[in-house]
Amino acid sequence: MAGHTSHLCVWHAGEERAIDSLKNGATDYILKERLIRLAPAVRRAMQEVEERAGNRRMQEALQETEQRLRIIFSQSPWVSLGGREWPFDPD
Repeated sequence: MAGHTSHLCVWHAGEERAIDSLKNGATDYILKERLIRLAPAVRRAMQEVEERAGNRRMQEALQETEQRLRIIFSQSPWVSLGGREWPFDPD
């Protein structure tokens, strides 16, 4: 259930079924007898969605930076690293 959403399950009874849903990707489960946990679970799920989106943006930026550096270095026969020049072999 990865992606842009989180899944919360509210169950009437039966923690075993709720635990199965967690194993299958639910973010959290709330028993109907404990609805007081619903608001904190929703906040936590929303935070997880934001964190995944942030991680995805960082990963995309990293890949873009790596691609740009590969292009730059592939056009130069020498790379300066630590004040020394080294031959660059992209493979």
